[in-house]
Amino acid sequence: MLPRDSPADVHLDVDGSREPMSVSAPVHQTHAAAPAVSKPKVVKGYIPAGHTPKPVIMPDYIAKYPAIRTDEQRDQYKAVFNDQYSEYKELHAEVQVILKKFDEMDVMMQNLPQNPTNHMERERINKILQEYQRKKMDPSFLEKKERCEYLKNKLSHIKQRIHDYDKVMGWNDGYG
Repeated sequence: MLPRDSPADVHLDVDGSREPMSVSAPVHQTHAAAPAVSKPKVVKGYIPAGHTPKPVIMPDYIAKYPAIRTDEQRDQYKAVFNDQYSEYKELHAEVQVILKKFDEMDVMMQNLPQNPTNHMERERINKILQEYQRKKMDPSFLEKKERCEYLKNKLSHIKQRIHDYDKVMGWNDGYG
């Protein structure tokens, strides 16, 4: 008998096939007298070949702005909030204008003829569709939109930290 590293390395024969399975996984019985509802196999400790787990990406501001411990730290967070809030407002206004134009273009696209009758009309519609897709996928717009979302989340995080500190300290200066 070969030594095993852990229970997760156990291989059991189930229905004639050799499958990796943990010891705690249910084994289906094949008795005709007791038709049990089959449960899915629980496999622990085994990652299928070729499986690439999706990484969990934690935003940088989570680690950079931990819970506030001092009044000085609170003032620093407040200064960062005020500084970046102005950037967020400008960016948000810019992105909203562009998104409003996309909404208008969506309405226009729905009003285009579905089956153009002649070649020139078909070309014109294709040109409009291509321009629309190009603008929606414009790297500059996508970058602004992503930055706007990032700032929104970061500012919410900082505001929450300030609020939590104020709650503990019994403060109320409008940031909570």
